[in-house]
Amino acid sequence: MDALASVGAFSRFCVRGVRVLPRMDRRETLDVAASMAFGTLLVTLAVTAFAGAMLTVQGFASLKAFGTPELLGMFISLAGVREVFPLIAAGCIGAKLGSALAAEVATLRTGQQLDALEVMGIEPLEHLLMPRMTAATLVTPLLAGLGVLCGLGASGVIATLQLGVDPGAFWARALDSIHPRDIAAGLTKALAFGALTGSLGCWHGYTAGSGPWAVGRAANLTVVQLMVVGALVNLLLSHLFYGGLL
Repeated sequence: MDALASVGAFSRFCVRGVRVLPRMDRRETLDVAASMAFGTLLVTLAVTAFAGAMLTVQGFASLKAFGTPELLGMFISLAGVREVFPLIAAGCIGAKLGSALAAEVATLRTGQQLDALEVMGIEPLEHLLMPRMTAATLVTPLLAGLGVLCGLGASGVIATLQLGVDPGAFWARALDSIHPRDIAAGLTKALAFGALTGSLGCWHGYTAGSGPWAVGRAANLTVVQLMVVGALVNLLLSHLFYGGLL
């Protein structure tokens, strides 16, 4: 029952956020989005590059055992571009942004700044929370797209310079295996993960209790729930795009 009550309260929180969206502080949204993008870019690129290198080495070893190492480019596109790179990039973005949002808002809650805004008749959701939720939703597809490109580039470097795969064959098979549906699926997943990151981070920060443990608990709950719900959403969207439903 407590879990159902929490889901209901979170849903009402999101509906309230959608209602105040037209009155949201757009300048604050742009400032927060720029800060999020620059603060998360390097870690996203680094992790997706290492993921691309790892996937390339493992894929080459598996394909070589069957005598088809020339299919490595296609393997990277199917496994990496469709699933691995977007999921890892979104996970990095979510963990960093989600925990930061939860900690920031929870600090305001424990310091009673949110209570002070409400006493003055200022809606925190409109002026403080919704700009951050919107910024996370908009920034995540951009960063995830750059992460996919970085992972694909790292795969090409490892495949051609270390493993000796012909560059023309690798890139021809890799690019021929990427279709508009793959791009649409990646953007949809990134938007969904960005919305989850912003909403869960702000929700757990907004509902944080009092005391020094509240900030850490809000950040921890955000990351844990984001990983679980994000993986479920990724599975459902993959089934929607590639399971024959579209």
